[in-house]
Amino acid sequence: MPIGHAASDKMLHLTVSLPYGDAAGMQNFVDEVSNPKSPEYRHFITPEQVGQRFGVSAANVQKVADYLTSQGMKIRLVGKNRLSIMADATVAQAEAAFQTNIFQFAWKTLDVPEGGLFSFTTEPSIPASVGQAVIDVSGMENFTKPKPRTFLTPTQLRTLYNVAPLYGAGSQGQGRTVGISNWDGFKLSNIPHEYSQFGLPTPPGGVGSNVSVVTILSGMNGPNHGEADLDIQTVLAMAPLCNLIIYDGGNLSGSVDLTGTLTKEANDNNADIITESYGWQLGSSTANAVHNLHLSMSAQGITYMAASGDSGTDLSFFYPNIEPEVLSVGGTTAVATAAGVRTSETGWSGSGGGWNTNAAAFNVLPSYQKGTGVPTNINFRLNPDVALDADPNTGYVVYVDDGSNPAGFYQIGGTSGASPTFAGALADAEQRLIALGSLPANGAGKKRFGRIQDLIYSYNGDSSVFFDVISGGNGNLPNGQASTAKAGWDFVTGWGAMNFDGFVTKVANFAKITSVAASPSTVEGGSATTVTGTVTLSAAAATGGDVVNLSSSDPSVTVPASITIAAGATSGTFAITTSGVSTSKSVTLTASQSNSSATTTLTVTPAVPTALSVSPGSVIGGGSVVATGTVTIDVTAPAGGIAVALSSSDTTAATVPASVTVPQGAKTTTFTITHKAVTTATAVTITETIGTNNKTAVINVLPAKIGFFTLSPATVFGGNKVTASVTMSGPAPAGGISVPISLSDSTSATLSSPTITVAAGASTGSVTINTQAVDASKTVTVTVTYASVTKSAVLTINKPAMLSMTSNLTTALGGVTNPVITATLTSPAGPSGVVVNISTNLPSVAKFSTTTLSIPAGSKTATATLTTLAVASDTAVNAIGTFNGTKMVSVTVQAATLVSITLNPTTVLGNGINVVTGTLTINGPAGPNVRTVSLSSSDPSVVVPSAINIVPGAKTATFTFKPKAVATNTNVTITATLASISKTATLTVTH
Repeated sequence: MPIGHAASDKMLHLTVSLPYGDAAGMQNFVDEVSNPKSPEYRHFITPEQVGQRFGVSAANVQKVADYLTSQGMKIRLVGKNRLSIMADATVAQAEAAFQTNIFQFAWKTLDVPEGGLFSFTTEPSIPASVGQAVIDVSGMENFTKPKPRTFLTPTQLRTLYNVAPLYGAGSQGQGRTVGISNWDGFKLSNIPHEYSQFGLPTPPGGVGSNVSVVTILSGMNGPNHGEADLDIQTVLAMAPLCNLIIYDGGNLSGSVDLTGTLTKEANDNNADIITESYGWQLGSSTANAVHNLHLSMSAQGITYMAASGDSGTDLSFFYPNIEPEVLSVGGTTAVATAAGVRTSETGWSGSGGGWNTNAAAFNVLPSYQKGTGVPTNINFRLNPDVALDADPNTGYVVYVDDGSNPAGFYQIGGTSGASPTFAGALADAEQRLIALGSLPANGAGKKRFGRIQDLIYSYNGDSSVFFDVISGGNGNLPNGQASTAKAGWDFVTGWGAMNFDGFVTKVANFAKITSVAASPSTVEGGSATTVTGTVTLSAAAATGGDVVNLSSSDPSVTVPASITIAAGATSGTFAITTSGVSTSKSVTLTASQSNSSATTTLTVTPAVPTALSVSPGSVIGGGSVVATGTVTIDVTAPAGGIAVALSSSDTTAATVPASVTVPQGAKTTTFTITHKAVTTATAVTITETIGTNNKTAVINVLPAKIGFFTLSPATVFGGNKVTASVTMSGPAPAGGISVPISLSDSTSATLSSPTITVAAGASTGSVTINTQAVDASKTVTVTVTYASVTKSAVLTINKPAMLSMTSNLTTALGGVTNPVITATLTSPAGPSGVVVNISTNLPSVAKFSTTTLSIPAGSKTATATLTTLAVASDTAVNAIGTFNGTKMVSVTVQAATLVSITLNPTTVLGNGINVVTGTLTINGPAGPNVRTVSLSSSDPSVVVPSAINIVPGAKTATFTFKPKAVATNTNVTITATLASISKTATLTVTH
């Protein structure tokens, strides 16, 4: 019952547990690394690697640590495996951080430790932002305590369990580190009594120099129940020269820290073997937390064992009985002669065995737990795995000075003696195996067995390794059946008592790899050639076969992860697959087991060129045709491709790149051949080379030939120029090309040069043909010849034709202005000259004085005057010229227009008597008929004729009128209109 609030300043030692980020991956790794038949066997990792590969993220770990620090706690340790954070906190800090209350308690049936009992009263909780990364918090109560798990001398025991041959040969634990998980008081000063009493060899630094203490919660100086002394002295009785680490996790009479102790053990990673002699009742969260830590230790290669208990089939203190990662060591009643020879050995009635139905997810039948006698229908962790003497009547002699009883040697029994005895004996066995080369260092540098249960169960009760205990019982199992020892595995002693020298022999005689070979030893990478690897063992493979791990030093060679050499066989083969390489490689193939390895070298050569082709096979040097080469190899190219060297036998005619790369996954690639202009046909050999292998192909580079010959224009009027052009089939070489040219008629045309020059690098050239004026059309054949190729073109020279008729005037006043008309030919007139027929389409409007116009030889033009005639209205007339065609020009002959109207006199007395004369004037003669001018007056005092006619040929006409009397002086406007032109005159009529 609670008796009051715990002191707020009371110091608590907490361990905050974190989950795995990849729990399934971790379990799978541990199973593989512990399985002797797995390629991963004994490939242990470090605590850091456990955290990196399987733990929560470093950020989440830091988040939890930061939270604890923010609550005033002092961080003592952050586990390298990211599974635990150890921190010191006051009661007040813990209550605030985990939202609970911590009270002192009184308990009638429980020994009250110094400082009293304390516990939280409400389930601890943590903010959601942090809580997802926390699975358990221990250290806020001290109700949880383990239950300890009692005469044969060390010498007898070593003989009984066949440790004596190892021990006598010098394997006494040197170089091995054994750890003890401890929660009891002890005195290191008791150790020398064990050494002197039983004549144990002294370590180089003196007795006790090989023992160290790692404090988690100090329990060393607390009450001594004999458990720690039993553990310490029984380990040293078997392995007196080992390095012994006592992990001090508190005291049964005070506070204990299971999670913190396991955290420190895993974090240090110093112990090869750890033994524990306690049973626990744990909450589910704490059970999961410590299970995670045991997984980490298995991954690190630490062999952890624990006493199976001293209450027979009552496994109510169920942990670590439900833990698959812990070797469960049960108990026997062993009777031996003074020399240690076994008289009998039966199952001890107190030997912890059977199973507990705790619902922990990991409390299932482990994958390794199978063999003769192992039930297959009980899906829980079954106990024990092995057994050694544990009966108090035949127990262990231990020196105890507990401050309560007289100091001296006491006989103590229980599986609490069996487990540390097994640990010390295993240390001797491991030392011997290391000396024999049968326990080599793994990748993490550790020479360890790790979770040894897999190996033990793989022997299936082999009588050379185990003494099968077949009598004795330890109670009734949870299913009601009696638990009795029997042949094979049983719930009293597991496989029975270990024969440690037999175990060493079994492991050491495990067939070793003597060699690995590849046939053939040289192969083209990626080819169809079959390569076979052969692993040879020193002895026949064991029952079930021997697993050999395989690896390659380069990805161009792949091998299976492992092969199994059949039981009884001394060798096994495997297929080796190669892929293409860019250069020759020496690849190391390694075959390995836990006890041996061997290597061989396979030489992988690059692909072989199988073909080289060029297209086209012949090409005009330097021409526009693209020449391409195609490289073909016999296997697909590797990653990064494969480089093929290229060369040309004549770089003046054709060049290639120094190399070309066949891309990954392909067998062919192409490259461009750059060809050049040549003067003569040249055969060029192109070579592809890979290593010492090559292929060739020939490309014929030809000189340029005449491709085209053209005349521009091909038809011309004599006297004009013509361009003759030659186009070669490729560029001209250095120095250029001269192409001769000739004419079939040199009188009608001449050349500007007898040859056409094509400049170096160019493919065209031209000359000018000057044609002569001709009287009649002629044809001339123009011919070019080069390199046996002749091309011809026909030039047609035509006599001139009318090019145009032009006028110096576009308009002319009929009968006044006469335009000059020019007839122009397309080219000069021939030797006989040219007569052009000239005319108009309206002779009544305009006409020439002659019907022909002569253009003299060599001239292109002649002129004639076009005589215009008077017209009544503007009229367009065409001047027409005809010679070898007709041309015309249009001239507008304009009609005369009204220029003025005048009056005489301009002032007159209106009286109806006085006469006024008006005169009309046009700018040219009227015609061909009269021109009528209309008249009008602005005032009725003046009456004028309505129209006046200007007779043909005349330019003027007059009219008269008599103004009438007016009342006042009046200005009268007289208007004359001809066509669209009006003119006016003003007459003043006076009064």
